[in-house]
Amino acid sequence: MENKLLLPAALTNFRPKVDGSYSLTYATYILNEEQKIQIMRMHNHSGILLFADKEEHTASDVKMIDDIDVDLGNTKTPSQRLRSVIYLLYQQQGGTELMPFKEFYINQMERMINYFKEKLDA
Repeated sequence: MENKLLLPAALTNFRPKVDGSYSLTYATYILNEEQKIQIMRMHNHSGILLFADKEEHTASDVKMIDDIDVDLGNTKTPSQRLRSVIYLLYQQQGGTELMPFKEFYINQMERMINYFKEKLDA
């Protein structure tokens, strides 16, 4: 099944976030079971949102979607994203003052460095 969902919806709320992005809230009409399942499958996935105040999409709408670079919305570098993930792991493992995040981060990075060093030809 494709990860595409097309629903009539109304933009009901928006909030600016600290990083300059926005949180958008939409309301739909009553959904059937398949639509509900598809929404659950797509939860926390990235994609493209075309919200148009009209009933039909035109060829220019489709071209506009095709031309979007989805990665442009990601303002963090890969290393910043990795550090954020390591921090979440630190929190989930009960990060405490006994091991400050800086030490945990260095240990995790060292493990990854060693992992990739083992993959190198001698």
